[in-house]
Amino acid sequence: MEILDYLFEKSKPPVDEGDMPAEASILADYDAIRALLTFTHWNGEPRQLSSLRITYQKPDWVATLVDTDNERSLSATGKCVATAIESLNKYLLERVGRWYYWPSKKTQAGNGKYGTLSRQSGARTKSRGTSK
Repeated sequence: MEILDYLFEKSKPPVDEGDMPAEASILADYDAIRALLTFTHWNGEPRQLSSLRITYQKPDWVATLVDTDNERSLSATGKCVATAIESLNKYLLERVGRWYYWPSKKTQAGNGKYGTLSRQSGARTKSRGTSK
């Protein structure tokens, strides 16, 4: 019954993944990072893609995930780029990383304080009418 397969396929919610090709040579084993870099939708809602920044701060490499959608960033260090990325992915999976939440415009204008270094895991920095 090919027609049933077609009809049921059309009624499924959109798949939560991006159309961008994943960089297999570096991020093959790091699904959490790849998802944040490439998934344009999550739970059927559009999202801004995150970015991954690699810098060298002697004597360590620093991998920083910039989560624009949630206005925060998370960094991990390592003696090589691979170790820094591995640590970053581990922080994401185990929810042990300390997120830096960006200062809001209201906070900057009101009293000059800046974003906090950490919040409870899963907390959202801006309301979209849905809870995650």
